[in-house]
Amino acid sequence: MARFDQERNDPALQQQINADQQEGQKVGVRGTPTVFINGRRLQQRSMAGFKQMIDAELARQQTAKKQTAGG
Repeated sequence: MARFDQERNDPALQQQINADQQEGQKVGVRGTPTVFINGRRLQQRSMAGFKQMIDAELARQQTAKKQTAGG
């Protein structure tokens, strides 16, 4: 426990934690767990929500591929 307390109070570690918290706030993390799929925050964390977002991202990727391939 002493090691935990020592490391928890390490200024470098505190700086890293603060940076992580700020980054989380910037990208919309409001709690844990927060799930991102291709950088987009998942709103509906049900199986149906996962499937809907994954399917939408796959479709978006296919559209992007077709556009870059010229077709």
